[in-house]
Amino acid sequence: MILRPLIALAALAALPACGKLASRRDGVPSFEAFSKTYAASSAGDCDATCLSLRKEFGYAVYVGKQIYQYWDLKKAETGLDYDALARTLEERIVTGTSQSQYYTVLQTWAASLHDGHVNAIPPADLSALEVYSAPVRLDLLAAGTDHELLVVAEVKEASVLQLGDVITSVNGKPAAAAVAEVAAFTSGSTERMRRTFGAKKLTDVIGVDKGRNPLVLTYKRGDAAEATVTLPRTVTLNTSPDPAAPAAPAATGADLVKASILAGNIGYLRLDGFTGTQDAALQDHALNALQNTKALIIDVRLNGGGDLSGDTLIGRFADKQVTRYAISQRMADFTLSQRPEYFQEPWTIGADFADWHDLKVNPSPAAKHYGNKVYLLTSPRCFSACDTFSAGLKANKLATVVGEATGGGTGTPLVFPLPVSGFTFRYGVVRGRSATGEWIEGAGTTPDVLVETTLADRLAKRDPQLARALELIDADAVADGAAQVVASHGNLYQQGFDVAPTVAEMKALQALSARDGLD
Repeated sequence: MILRPLIALAALAALPACGKLASRRDGVPSFEAFSKTYAASSAGDCDATCLSLRKEFGYAVYVGKQIYQYWDLKKAETGLDYDALARTLEERIVTGTSQSQYYTVLQTWAASLHDGHVNAIPPADLSALEVYSAPVRLDLLAAGTDHELLVVAEVKEASVLQLGDVITSVNGKPAAAAVAEVAAFTSGSTERMRRTFGAKKLTDVIGVDKGRNPLVLTYKRGDAAEATVTLPRTVTLNTSPDPAAPAAPAATGADLVKASILAGNIGYLRLDGFTGTQDAALQDHALNALQNTKALIIDVRLNGGGDLSGDTLIGRFADKQVTRYAISQRMADFTLSQRPEYFQEPWTIGADFADWHDLKVNPSPAAKHYGNKVYLLTSPRCFSACDTFSAGLKANKLATVVGEATGGGTGTPLVFPLPVSGFTFRYGVVRGRSATGEWIEGAGTTPDVLVETTLADRLAKRDPQLARALELIDADAVADGAAQVVASHGNLYQQGFDVAPTVAEMKALQALSARDGLD
């Protein structure tokens, strides 16, 4: 038997010090080498530029076959013939295909795997992607259930639409069908995650061919008859990056951590991401300030993941060593050449995956232990490192989970360049299970106390998950000021108009891809 580790180690020595693409990557060819042998489809109208893009797309598919960890799981879930889908998508790339149209092809491939860690990531310059938005923001309540509702979350300027209007159709399609259509272009590990994120992007289109068409919404308000409104598209302007501008300083993560003490001496810690150069220290500092509270609410409903800095908090809640979750890396040569530290993991020679092993968290010193009750607020937007953080707290009975099930994803993705288009792509490369042995991918962490946002909550700008956590902590806290506390937090699910939902997603992916492999 050939011992692959020895071959890979030998090839590692030949790689450039910077870790970029060499002529070959441990048996996996670079794009340049791959393109010389790959027989791209020549069907239809395809000039030299088109052919290069087809080969680049073929390379993205090829690398995924080498490194992606959940192929068997996803094939069983979707029932798709991925080889046939790849050929169909490749043939959509034709002479004159725009950057926006090519991005849609990459998005469709990524979304087909039903995994939030499989993504096409645009370059820093978004100006060529031609995003058009509309002066309204939509949200999906109770996503993926038989009682989900598409509602108006916010409107800009004077409009006939109002907060809480129920959208019954989008551009002539029933709301549920419209959400399903955009969800098919949205990466997400569960249906609720794909539908949640997809619904937000219904207001946006990419490409001038779609931008000329207005957004037509049919809506219902209370007992009134249905009505229809036609909204214009607004060009989302993005300036090209200035190559002469100094590099922005690395984000500390301070904007993602918010701590306060609510009425009744209830600690509230909101974590909108596990990223930043000082995120672990910021979490530790925040909990120091909340150490003497009667109980603690941690809010991760807007947390898209990042790194394992949440271990800082897990350690402060635990009184003994605990398992955050268990992992098993796919030991593909492409991955091994980029992450040689995987050689240190338990590995059966010839196996495609490392042996399952636990990621342990040690307790903090007794003086820093937080021993009062902890409540965790979750939603389908909690994903990746947020998912494993939630799973670790629940499995070890360190918190009561309140809200909706999480997005359901683990992966520790690997990012690689697509040199023709300037995009990058990523696939997850690590399998994950909860400390009690359940799959997290495709399932997520289910709450101990299910609380969905209703239309009445939205109309009243009420936060039902926070209100329920306060009720669970102390009924007296509700009587003594919970109404004021809830009102002060407002509606956490509004998108706002500072950035279009599609552009917000692109920028979030860019930020995470810059921290390749941390979530």
